[in-house]
Amino acid sequence: MKDKPLDNRTLLVLGAGASIGAAKYPIESSLREAMAKMPSGDNFFHDLFFQGKTDTHGKRYLNVLGLTNEGVNNLIVRAWALKNNLEHFDPDEWRQINIEEVFTFLDIGERMYPKGTRYQRGFRACRSELKAFITSFLSVKSEGFHCEHLMDILFALQPTDTIISFNWDTIADFTLQQAGSPHFAGYLDLMTAARLRVSDFVHRGVLIKLHGSLNWMVCPNPQCPRYGKVRLAVENGKLLRFFGMHRCPTCGNERGEPFIVPPTSQKFIRRGTILYRLWLLAREQLPYFRNIVFIGYSFPTTDFYSEWLFRQIYFVEGKRPVIIIVNPEIMKARSALTERYNRIFRDCTIHRFPTLERFRSKGLGLLRTGDRELTTACSVAKAEES
Repeated sequence: MKDKPLDNRTLLVLGAGASIGAAKYPIESSLREAMAKMPSGDNFFHDLFFQGKTDTHGKRYLNVLGLTNEGVNNLIVRAWALKNNLEHFDPDEWRQINIEEVFTFLDIGERMYPKGTRYQRGFRACRSELKAFITSFLSVKSEGFHCEHLMDILFALQPTDTIISFNWDTIADFTLQQAGSPHFAGYLDLMTAARLRVSDFVHRGVLIKLHGSLNWMVCPNPQCPRYGKVRLAVENGKLLRFFGMHRCPTCGNERGEPFIVPPTSQKFIRRGTILYRLWLLAREQLPYFRNIVFIGYSFPTTDFYSEWLFRQIYFVEGKRPVIIIVNPEIMKARSALTERYNRIFRDCTIHRFPTLERFRSKGLGLLRTGDRELTTACSVAKAEES
């Protein structure tokens, strides 16, 4: 059965590249600026180890994983055959170690051995420690920051447009808050509803975080009414910073754990959970989008759910949405990214921009115009880039 035709709304989809390419503010110190680089999925650890230039040292690499989680570090060194890291630290060997592959390796290891065995407990512990390591370091790199490029894009959106984020970090969240965006009010209503009903938000502009978030907290106290339930770390309508967000407002427990979906081929979204309802909301809103803008999203091979979601456009009556892609790899005709987008959106008009800044300067005024104007502007942008 086909869905109703599209109307004039825009969907903004944020992937890791949107955070990597963010123009972050405020920069409070040279040290924090040096630590602010967000890692890519494909080169996660090498990027994370990078320490930018400060007033006291030049660019360098520091193995923060080995310093804080020696067991996980040693497992990766052994499983990925990083010979130069057995006794010393060699950052070059950490290139191209994909965080999705590491999590999938640990997931499979945990499932291969009977529960309670030494191997099963070891893989499970490493997975838990890696998750805790990632959430701590990404929180430091993103909390409180907003992106000036994304800010301008948000001002170009209509109140009924929606943002989907596949990122755990909070850059988009704080940017919405900084902008005073109606989408931020929608996000607060969405995440603080006593019972999230999809029908209440289908026609509202909201932020939907489909992989969880560093500031979605779960209370670990079995005696607490909030035990096992996801809450957004917010107080008086403002997002809490890292050192204040773990405390449970009901029982006072300060060991709250972030709720994120690790990047792995073993992802499973259970019916009835908040994440399940958010995916349903994204699906229910899909027929209403005339434009879908992907910023820094690569459709990772392990993310089966996202491909399922966006293939639903072929169940919508009428004209297909216009697809706008912001990613330097999309400018390469034979790149793997280009091939993935062409395969998924083969029946759609696709327009390309190499960077967030270029889309900000060339594409914002085109979201409400017809295909002819959009085609002309994108052709100009592509010609200038080449």
